Amino acid sequence: MTRAAAKPVKAPFRKPQTHLFYAVFVPPELHPPLELLQSPVKIGWTTTPAVQLHVTLAFMGEAADEPLSTFLQAGRSVASQLEPFTVTLRGTGFYPTDGSPRVWFLKADAPQLQTISSGLNERLALTPEHKFQPHVTLGRKRERGPKPPTQTANLEFQVSQFALVRSFLQRDGPQYTILEKFYLPAPIDVPRDEVTRTLQL
Repeated sequence: MTRAAAKPVKAPFRKPQTHLFYAVFVPPELHPPLELLQSPVKIGWTTTPAVQLHVTLAFMGEAADEPLSTFLQAGRSVASQLEPFTVTLRGTGFYPTDGSPRVWFLKADAPQLQTISSGLNERLALTPEHKFQPHVTLGRKRERGPKPPTQTANLEFQVSQFALVRSFLQRDGPQYTILEKFYLPAPIDVPRDEVTRTLQL
């Protein structure tokens, strides 16, 4: 009696991992000084590409149970109640604060960031795992390496929009696709030329 040849076992199909989140992106004019902050980090850390530098406002994960229109409507609703504002980027920090850090970030300061985050979470009935602490992730630890130096930025930029983003996780890092931008209406009494400059960001 002969045995039948064993059939090759196929690797299980894995659905590409995608995440949805809302974000305020750092404008291009601040990319050079932030890349300068990142430049001393060479070993053990992966720095965030300049075009992906952002402040996460709300994170929905895979969000498979909700139609995209739900997230679009929530973003439009929150944006309609705000005006353009200024964000200040201050000193660097690490997460977690105790033990070996895994995330190196720059603190972002503006009360409106909390307002947007709270509004989105409320409309989508989200319960964040951690207290909202607005920041821009500069890098993530991948292997052994020296801790990035503590630095201070003191940079400012105007925010006139935030975005709904889909993140597609790949081996060489996440790829972002902006699904929609939500523009903050400018106040009526602001001069037209100033409004134009703000909305160009």
